[in-house]
Amino acid sequence: IMGLGFKDLSMGEGFNIVDDLQTRANIPGSGQFSFYVTDGQDSEVTFGGYRSERLASDIVWAPVKVESWWQVAIDDITFNNMPKGLCNGQCQ
Repeated sequence: IMGLGFKDLSMGEGFNIVDDLQTRANIPGSGQFSFYVTDGQDSEVTFGGYRSERLASDIVWAPVKVESWWQVAIDDITFNNMPKGLCNGQCQ
């Protein structure tokens, strides 16, 4: 299990790879990580940013609302590209 959560959820020192990269490895952008998941090729995780050649669309950055669970706010939920009006600004 690779710890990608916030430090407060870690079992102790050495259980959070993102925190370890920031404090020990001196990698530029080490606070960022990205996933490339596919059915047809090997999937990957990238530390220190993202690989632009893997992007299927522009990146949309969202502020984290609760730093423990990677919880973010969302405007709405859509099905078949049709907004459903379920959130009214309250979904997280």
